[in-house]
Amino acid sequence: MLGFFQSRGYQKFKIRRRSKDIDTEEIFLDVLEHKKDKGAYTMETALSQRIFQLTFGLFLGLIVFFFFYSFNLQVFSYDDYSAKAEENKYLSKQINAQRGIIYDRSMNQLAFNSQQFELICYVDGTLREKEIREVARILEIPFYELMENIRQKESGRLLIARGIEKEKAIILKTKEKELSSFELITKNTREYLDGNNFSHILGYVSGDTFNGEAGIERQYNEYLKEDPGVLYIERDALGRKIEEEIIEIAKSGNNLVLNIDFDLQKKVSEYLDEVVKGYNASGGAVIAMNPQNGEILSLASNPSFDSNIFSKNLTTAQFNQIISSPNVSFYNRAIAGEYSFASTIKPMIGVAALEENIITPNKSIYCDEKIELSDGTFKSDWKFHGWTDLKKAIAESSNVFFYHLGGGYKNFIGLGIEKIEKYLQYFGLGNLSQIDLPGERPGLIPNPTWKRQLNGLPWYPGDTYNVSIGQGYIKGTPLQLTVAIGAITNGGKIVKPQVVKSILDENNNIVESFDTEIVSEVSVSFNSLNEIKKSMKETVTSSLGTARSLQYLPVDSGAKTGTAETGKYKVYHNWITVFAPYDEPEIVLTVVIENVPNNMGLANLVAREVLGYYFGEKQRAQEDEEIINEAGN
Repeated sequence: MLGFFQSRGYQKFKIRRRSKDIDTEEIFLDVLEHKKDKGAYTMETALSQRIFQLTFGLFLGLIVFFFFYSFNLQVFSYDDYSAKAEENKYLSKQINAQRGIIYDRSMNQLAFNSQQFELICYVDGTLREKEIREVARILEIPFYELMENIRQKESGRLLIARGIEKEKAIILKTKEKELSSFELITKNTREYLDGNNFSHILGYVSGDTFNGEAGIERQYNEYLKEDPGVLYIERDALGRKIEEEIIEIAKSGNNLVLNIDFDLQKKVSEYLDEVVKGYNASGGAVIAMNPQNGEILSLASNPSFDSNIFSKNLTTAQFNQIISSPNVSFYNRAIAGEYSFASTIKPMIGVAALEENIITPNKSIYCDEKIELSDGTFKSDWKFHGWTDLKKAIAESSNVFFYHLGGGYKNFIGLGIEKIEKYLQYFGLGNLSQIDLPGERPGLIPNPTWKRQLNGLPWYPGDTYNVSIGQGYIKGTPLQLTVAIGAITNGGKIVKPQVVKSILDENNNIVESFDTEIVSEVSVSFNSLNEIKKSMKETVTSSLGTARSLQYLPVDSGAKTGTAETGKYKVYHNWITVFAPYDEPEIVLTVVIENVPNNMGLANLVAREVLGYYFGEKQRAQEDEEIINEAGN
């Protein structure tokens, strides 16, 4: 029997399966057979060989992938990720220092350091979205806008907001640990005691770099500039602070003491602004200098600007609206405004004529109202003067007299343009004065070569006549004229004009002082200078002098006025330059008013007010109209 079962005959009754799989029916039968007594059954289903193989293959592939990925991180990319981890571990922060303070000559503080809150984001691998959302909520700015700004910065410091309100700053400070990738910092800002009246002297600093951009702030930036310190912070993997260490100590900038007098500067600026606006002029400038040592006591340019606008949190539109105003100008007319000198050039022409023996102090020339040139044209004077010597010619500002001296007339031999140019250069005209302010312009002394290069035309006698009375091509700045007149009063020394008196360290100990610097000496005799000085006094003391209102000052003075043509009908640039006291001058004051209608003596008006304030004694009251109408040519 057994053999039968083992025989091949039995094999033909055996059920053959297409595969080794177990049928589902058998599973159900097996379950019912062995688990009849249970209330709940576990149902098993067949797992196909194909599914098993796919699952196993996927699992094996993941193991291989993660193996090689881990291998790559630990071997091939080790240096890169190690450097990033180290970078995230250490954070460098800046320790603020203070920019140097600026004082006037009496130690009145003109420039201050204040602070505003700014928020910085350190974009690195530890930055979390949760932090970004919280910052956006506190600052009340759209989250996605903030997120986009951060995404554009791959790594490093990113300025998130400046000028943050105090209330928001307090909230950010209390959440400092939660917002470890952000830092609330106090940013230095610059403020000025009188931003409008001192702007062309002090200048301003950049709101971004805190470097000087104009004026003294720019000229002495390397002295004023602070040197921030560096703080290193070690963090753990979660960005929490472990340790701090100061790597570099913060160092404040040096302080400056100016030669500027605060009260005088304020008065000068106010008088200038009042006259310019009150008489519909377009602008003007005033310079006050001590001719003995070059100290700049006051320097004003109108229109001006407010240096404090650069510390305000203005939008671009607000800022552009301010600077586009006709009452705002960054153009420093005192050192960069190039005007025809007009008759203020005559004292220097007079010195040249005396030195070249063209005239003597007492020689008189008959001065009609005009002279006739060889081509039949005329060069006119502003009035008839008759017989005129040097004192009268300067006091009454005779053009015909200086036509003779400069270009000659008929049998009278004049200087000629070559000698005129030489002597004007002696007095520093046509060259920079080397003042310690940026943006100075050199002016121009024209000559035949220059004109030929300009327009291909020859030099005519009329060109020399024009230069002789400060008209035509010649031009220069109020500062240059101030230095030149200073040389007449101090015995021929061209002094370097100096705004800064000394540099102090942060404890106000003197680091460097600026003593009087003589740039050159005018190669003329003392007698020639003294004769011109006496002639300028006549401008004040003569009953027909063009600056006779100054005789009512409490001190004696000398002066020269000028009226420069502008090419516009009955519109002129109005000049005056004054020195006082006469015997020992301590101030040279130069005033120019731009585009004055109807040849009014507005410069005289400003000069009288400024000098009256400067010398501080009671003087005889005069009506403005009386002063305005005294000016000649």
